[in-house]
Amino acid sequence: MSKNPLQHLISFEGGAVALLATALDKFNGTEPSESQLAFWAGFAEQCKLPLFNSGPSKVKLEYDGADLIMVWDSWAILLEAKIDDNSIRRGQLRAYYQKFRPQLGRDGFLHDASSMAIVFLTPSSSQAALQEFDDFDVDDNGDQKQLLHWEEILSLLKDSFSTLQNEQQEEPTKFFSSLILQGADRIAELLQDVAPGPMAVEWNPERRRCRDFAKDVQERVRELWHELHFNPVWSDKNADEIYANFGGDRAGNLYFDVFPDSRIFEDGSEHSKLHGELFFKLAGRPSSDLKAEFNRLDKQNLEGLFRVDKVIIDIRAFKIKMPIELSGYRSRLCDQVAGLFCLCLIRFRSFME
Repeated sequence: MSKNPLQHLISFEGGAVALLATALDKFNGTEPSESQLAFWAGFAEQCKLPLFNSGPSKVKLEYDGADLIMVWDSWAILLEAKIDDNSIRRGQLRAYYQKFRPQLGRDGFLHDASSMAIVFLTPSSSQAALQEFDDFDVDDNGDQKQLLHWEEILSLLKDSFSTLQNEQQEEPTKFFSSLILQGADRIAELLQDVAPGPMAVEWNPERRRCRDFAKDVQERVRELWHELHFNPVWSDKNADEIYANFGGDRAGNLYFDVFPDSRIFEDGSEHSKLHGELFFKLAGRPSSDLKAEFNRLDKQNLEGLFRVDKVIIDIRAFKIKMPIELSGYRSRLCDQVAGLFCLCLIRFRSFME
């Protein structure tokens, strides 16, 4: 099998995004080809944005940490692309939106934009990407978010740049179209080579039950403690997790994980129930004062305070862990876990702000 000439230029996500930037950019006033105009129109349609077919006026690759930002009409469009689940970071879309939204209309690259769209480009099979997208919302001010799949974009690239290739095209246009098509083939190879990462979740009924319970606990804690900084429920292959802090410099976080435990008995029957783990952890590099305060924590004292059977204190990791047996899924249990969560917040608040 012949090798793709772009295999080294497009070796992972950065090269794939660079190909999209190449297809979207106007290149210093050069008249766009019919192929490029067709791609612009299809891209605007897939993003479901009211964009004119004039294409973006500015395209910037790797702008201040983001994969790709462009200004198109009055829109600032941030495109974040993923090929491998392992590169998905929870809260990344929200962080980008909060970072770049205030820059609209001010001096700088986004001066001409008044609305923002976040476009998340992922493989269609990525459950981790779907979760990251669902857990993020834009403000109610006309901004938009859109989940696109590589399979759709690659099909659009091939349709746009291949159907109009003929003998009447000039050589530079033929070369450009050939470059884009070979790049699309190379991205398809990358997608085929990447196996599901360890973040991938098998969404069976038990895992949905875990996620629902974690969400219920989070909402109950929100009702009890309004000043908390909560991140959305996060799921990996093992558990569903909520965590919160007070946004202080010390950045200690309190976590609650829910995970299923299925056991096969001698008669062949299967019994499943939820298990939980509540744990507190200091983030970053704690000061010597915080370390000393942490080292004074007493295991038996915490077990009595929280009324739990077992507290594990990991001095080296600055982590406190409490396994919780979740014997059922009912509102009273949710209230109990939420209450314990709040009790931990009170005890560990001095580490968190």
